[in-house]
Amino acid sequence: MKLGLKRGILAAVAISTIGAGAMGTATFAQSVSDAGEMPEFVQRLAERFNLDVTEVQEVFTEFKAEHKAEAQAKQAEKQQERFDEAVTNGDLTTSQVQLIENKRAELKASFEENRDTFKDLSEEERKALKESTRSEVEAWAEANGIDAKWLKPGKRGHHKQNLRGGQNGDDENRRPQSRRFQRQNGASSQS
Repeated sequence: MKLGLKRGILAAVAISTIGAGAMGTATFAQSVSDAGEMPEFVQRLAERFNLDVTEVQEVFTEFKAEHKAEAQAKQAEKQQERFDEAVTNGDLTTSQVQLIENKRAELKASFEENRDTFKDLSEEERKALKESTRSEVEAWAEANGIDAKWLKPGKRGHHKQNLRGGQNGDDENRRPQSRRFQRQNGASSQS
């Protein structure tokens, strides 16, 4: 494939990815389906630019894999920073961090191993399984003197966005309420 053609495909994929992400299109990143069909986006892109559909799919798949790897590396880095900070602050010991990392790896492996089984469960069965797993994890954490929050990815309960855009308890950065909202709720004007 010519270099110019590859760049054109990558540019089209990147522009479309940004556009689709901005619109919140969840189905954009759909991979090859079980039936072996290409996502409609890939087919349209190939048709529009008169390209081979399989080559476009390869580029798209490579792009997704690279993006996923980058996101996972970034998440792992942030998690390590959280653990380092917790050890420095005395919230966790290094042995507890190792236990947490091992337990998270175990949970991830179990999920990956049973992924197909989960798909076949009803909503009630999935909910019961999640509750059972959550209870087991909490019991494990308590037995090891660890707050269960450390087994969840990211900072849970800290700095959640409120509906008006500010952080919890952070009125300074909150977006002002609309005049209509203020009239309906009897709130005074905020500057």
